[in-house]
Amino acid sequence: MITKTIVYSRKQFSKFVFPLILLIGFFVPSQLFAQTKTVTGKIISSDGAPIAGVTVQEQGTSKGVASDASGNFSLSVSKPDATLLISSLG
Repeated sequence: MITKTIVYSRKQFSKFVFPLILLIGFFVPSQLFAQTKTVTGKIISSDGAPIAGVTVQEQGTSKGVASDASGNFSLSVSKPDATLLISSLG
């Protein structure tokens, strides 16, 4: 088996690889990273009192949070049009 080693000079390397890195850096990140949005809110009863311990979950994922003692919650969702499932025991 015959192998051939190719050695590139720094100038040759930067002439071809650097533009490729720029191209990848410009186009790829928008496709690789999911767009997230933080949804915040407050869970209240029909008489306006805050409800603690209510679970707020993004449908189709395992992402979820519980409302705090003041009824507030904050959840990062993966889609801008995500559906939230709100549930409570009791």
